[in-house]
Amino acid sequence: MVAALLLAGWTWVLPAGFPLPHVTPDNRMSEAKFELGRHLFHDPRLSANGTQSCASCHQQSRAFTDGRPKAIGSTGQVHSRNAMTLTNVAYNVSFTWDDPRVRSLERQARVPLFNEHPIEMGMKGREREILARLRADVRYRTMFREAFPGERRPIGVANVVRAIATFERALVSGRSPWDRAAFDGEHDALSPEAWRGVEIFFSERAGCASCHAGFNFSGPVRHVGSVRALPELVSNGVTPGRFRVPTLRNVELTAPYMHDGSLAALEDVIARYDDARGLGLDAAARADLAAFLRSLTDRAFVGDPRLSDPWQEPSGGDPPGRTIPPSPASPSSAAGDVPDPLADPSGA
Repeated sequence: MVAALLLAGWTWVLPAGFPLPHVTPDNRMSEAKFELGRHLFHDPRLSANGTQSCASCHQQSRAFTDGRPKAIGSTGQVHSRNAMTLTNVAYNVSFTWDDPRVRSLERQARVPLFNEHPIEMGMKGREREILARLRADVRYRTMFREAFPGERRPIGVANVVRAIATFERALVSGRSPWDRAAFDGEHDALSPEAWRGVEIFFSERAGCASCHAGFNFSGPVRHVGSVRALPELVSNGVTPGRFRVPTLRNVELTAPYMHDGSLAALEDVIARYDDARGLGLDAAARADLAAFLRSLTDRAFVGDPRLSDPWQEPSGGDPPGRTIPPSPASPSSAAGDVPDPLADPSGA
C-alpha cells in the first residue's frame, strides 16, 4: 500500500506508515531537479579523473552500497569506512557513520566530492574543470536551466549538490514482504521462519528493536511533524567505537557489514551479537532472525527504473570514462566481482 501526496510540483509516493520527509527549505523538490540529480549521481565526469560516479560506491542493485568492506575512491585510495546504504536517507538525523555535524543531505554530498583524506571524487581544486565538462554537454545545459529556472548561471557546484541531494532524498524504500504483511494484511508474505524471527527481533531479550526502531528500523529519524531529534552515536558492544545506527531495510543486500565491513554475512552479524550479548540463540533461532531480516528487502526499490542509471538507457548515451569497479565479496575474498544479490541463485 502506498500513498501519493502532491506538494508544489513534486509528488511523494510514500509506503504505508511512512511520514512526509523533511526537505531543506532552500532546496525544494521538483521533478526537473530530481532528474538532473539522477544524471549527476550516475555520471563519472563529476570525479576529477573521470573514472568514478556517486553510483560507483552506491549501486542500486546493492541498495545503494558497493559490496566492498571499505569504499575505494577514484584514485584508488581506500576509505576507512564501509559505504553506507542510501535507503531512506531522507529520514536521517545525521549522515556518515560517526560525524554528527553532518546534518543535511546537501552537506553530506559535499563530503565525497571534496574529501582529501582519502580522496573520493577529487573535486577540490578541480571545480572549474569539472563544471566545464558539464557546461559542454547540451543535455546538462538544458537540465540545469529547467531545474533552477531564472538563474543566470545555473551550472555551479551549489546546484550540483542540490540536485544530487534531491535525487537521494527520493530514495524511499518500504515495499518489502514485511511491509506487505504488517500494513497490507498479507500474512503469507512472510515465511513461518520469518514470523518466528519477528518475535525474536522485537523481544526484550534480544533487544534488536531498542536500537533499530520505528518504521525505518534505524536510530533517530527526522520528518515533517517530528519532534526535533538530535544525532546519536552508540556503542553496539560488538565492535569498538560509537556509530550512528543504520537502517536495517534492505540489509540483505548491503553486505559486508559493520562500519569496517568486517562481517561478511548476516549470519556472521547475528552470531557476533549473540555471542557478545549472551543471548543464547540456538542455530534455528539464528536462522529465523536472519529470515526476518531478509524479509525487509524491497525488490521494487532496487529494481525501480526511475532510480536507475539514465546513461544506460537507449536514449541516454554513455558519459566518457564510465567505470564501476568490481567489488570483493568480503575482507578475506580475492578481488573480483561479487555475484549480483538480486540474481536467481539457480542461474536461470
